[in-house]
Amino acid sequence: KESDVSGINGVEWDAVEFPSQFLENFAYEEKVLKLFARHYETGEMIPDELIKKLIDNKNFQSGMFLVRQLEFGIFDLSIYDNAYTYEQVHNIILETRKETAVITPPDYVIFENGFGHIFGGGYSAGYYSYKWAEMLSADAYIAFSEKGVFDEKIILRHDSVPFLSFLGRLRTGKKGVLPRQGRRRTAGHGGGLCHRSDPDRAGHCLRSLWH
Repeated sequence: KESDVSGINGVEWDAVEFPSQFLENFAYEEKVLKLFARHYETGEMIPDELIKKLIDNKNFQSGMFLVRQLEFGIFDLSIYDNAYTYEQVHNIILETRKETAVITPPDYVIFENGFGHIFGGGYSAGYYSYKWAEMLSADAYIAFSEKGVFDEKIILRHDSVPFLSFLGRLRTGKKGVLPRQGRRRTAGHGGGLCHRSDPDRAGHCLRSLWH
């Protein structure tokens, strides 16, 4: 029996995080913020300088965040191809850090013991979906950043924006095909970092990463 679509149930792992990461982008748009973001005492509208600080803070150390998420995702996928012992699991994350980490914690830091996402949160062998969905959602959002966040034509054109056509296919779509049905191109690498680290040039940056 197929489970209902709720949380991580009934949705392709490639897209579990897609809707939330897509919608999160709107929270940093000036036009969106100025609909509601006011000082709780004076009622003053959020100033442009503060919006810039919010965006700069979001983008700070984006590269570090990316490689750390890669560490988690690679480690998660690497521990399920055998019945590893405790010591072997710890060695796997140490080896993974050699490939991904910029700053390596001491060996005595037993991070994996507290990795609740994969050992108690339902994300076992699925943590990779965070970065994959970020890339997909960044590409989807570029359509809005190019034309305007309140462009009704884009919202109604579900064939040009994955968010509408994509969601209807999450339960049955084939991995790798879904992104092409949205923006008519195949996913490459680095889209999420482009969008996160250089929002002013995100459209050009992303287009250069898709083929």
